[in-house]
Amino acid sequence: MYKPKALAMTTPFRLKHRTGTSVNGAMNGDYQDAATPAVRFGEYKPFHGSEALHAGTMQIQDGGTLITWYMPDYAFSDRVLINDNAATVYDVISIENVDNRNLYIVMKLRRVVTA
Repeated sequence: MYKPKALAMTTPFRLKHRTGTSVNGAMNGDYQDAATPAVRFGEYKPFHGSEALHAGTMQIQDGGTLITWYMPDYAFSDRVLINDNAATVYDVISIENVDNRNLYIVMKLRRVVTA
């Protein structure tokens, strides 16, 4: 059975849900704080970084893994602010309910920075 170290879940993060409406098939929306609690705690580990040339601009792709306690409101369209800092906004690309036991969530995160 998977069991992370409980004392390691000390990194604060703010969860934001995507809200908005569909305009001509494109999502026109904003990100709002999760209901309660908006600031949660987990264990963040960066796992890669890469550079790419896209449309003539240099992009840095930064990723990581966030392990936290299970709550049913996590979704793929969410954003996560690590350390509750607006400069570190990550998009959720994968959510795994570990062993389907509703105890822990492992989220893969990605951030693209245009340099």
